[in-house]
Amino acid sequence: MIWICLKKLQAYSKINLGISTSNAKAFKRHLWYLTSEMVPVSLFSANVEFCDKDYLSQKLLECKPTKKDENLLPENRFGTGPGKPKFPNMDNVSKLGDLIDKDSWYIFKLLDIDPSFLEQPALTWLENGPYIEACEKIRSLNCVNDCAERGVELSADFLECARLEDNYQNILQVVEGNRKLQPNLRKPSKINQ
Repeated sequence: MIWICLKKLQAYSKINLGISTSNAKAFKRHLWYLTSEMVPVSLFSANVEFCDKDYLSQKLLECKPTKKDENLLPENRFGTGPGKPKFPNMDNVSKLGDLIDKDSWYIFKLLDIDPSFLEQPALTWLENGPYIEACEKIRSLNCVNDCAERGVELSADFLECARLEDNYQNILQVVEGNRKLQPNLRKPSKINQ
């Protein structure tokens, strides 16, 4: 589906290059949802076909990390270590499973998910204890796009308390100060604790 949209945008470039380029650029800004680290989350979606889940699990098992590698942080990043992921290259991708690599296992480590269900057919997962537990963990996640959005959300929660602009500015300063006091989870030392 995503690939069809991208291909149609590329084809539209023959009609109007400016609009096609602009739309493709905006579309690609959302591709971080398709990084190799996030693709395994689709295993827990009711919107993904069982055959696609089987393909995803097969690809995951093909690149399962060794004991030596299982504590490594994702590598497919700008620079090194945790941070903003690189957007996936969609040129040679025809299935979601094609985006799987060894960094795909990071979500299992991060959320302490037992991957034993991957060795079974996807049709049996709904009766599989580790899969059910993993589904609960995945469903408990909240998606917030970026730091600015988190700040707006947090300050909006307290907006009713601020009747005057000065009070609102004070709330924004408190939110910013609180953010600076929180541990930076992008640092490897914080993630491994």
